[in-house]
Amino acid sequence: MIYEELTVAHLREWGRDVDDVSDRFLGRQVRQSLGYGVRDRDGSLIAIGGVRWRDGRCWAWFDMRRDRRSRWVHRVARELLSALGAAGEREVWATADDSVPGSAVWLKRLGFQPCGGVWRLGLGGISIELGIDAAAERRPGHAS
Repeated sequence: MIYEELTVAHLREWGRDVDDVSDRFLGRQVRQSLGYGVRDRDGSLIAIGGVRWRDGRCWAWFDMRRDRRSRWVHRVARELLSALGAAGEREVWATADDSVPGSAVWLKRLGFQPCGGVWRLGLGGISIELGIDAAAERRPGHAS
């Protein structure tokens, strides 16, 4: 697996709901996020995801090709969540896509709990050592 910092090119390659969206808008979305693209050994983009700070909360988002499954994608999601905890983030929020089979199950597997129509993950107990430390650098308003 190859992990790459998310760019506008990843969103364009992914191709879902971005055809009529400007590069300027997508660039702003990328800059306000901490995201990654995951490629398979053959170079194909199999997943994109990350977190974005909105309305005072850290929100996780993720999308994976329906015909691909990988334990490495789960691993990078766990590493990103752990890095957020190490950077001082106390909780992460997400929504489950009801049109994707297994979406809620995967959120539970990552440790999220249902909370009033959305999902919440408390990061107080995460203490895994990681090589991802960009969370503190990319978080808007976060003093390094």
